[in-house]
Amino acid sequence: MNDVDPSTITHGFFAQIDIWLGTLSHNQIVILSYSIAAFVLFVLIIYIIVAGKRENTKLLKLEAMKQTQIEQNKKARHKTKNG
Repeated sequence: MNDVDPSTITHGFFAQIDIWLGTLSHNQIVILSYSIAAFVLFVLIIYIIVAGKRENTKLLKLEAMKQTQIEQNKKARHKTKNG
C-alpha cells in the first residue's frame, strides 16, 4: 500500500510558491505582503481616477447634447409662434 499522505505531495504552481515562501524570513514575508498590498491599492486608485474621468467626459457630452436639444426646442417653438 501507499503510505504517503497526498497532502504532503507538492505539485504545480502553488506548491512552488509555497516552497519559495518557505525560504523567506518573517521580515521578508511581511515586506512582500505590504508591497503587494501597496501595489493593489495603487492600481485601485488609478482605476478610480480613470473611471472618474470617463464618467466626467460622459457627463459633459450628455450636458452638451441636452443643451443642443434645448436650443432646438427653442427654435422650433419660435418658428411655430412666428410661422
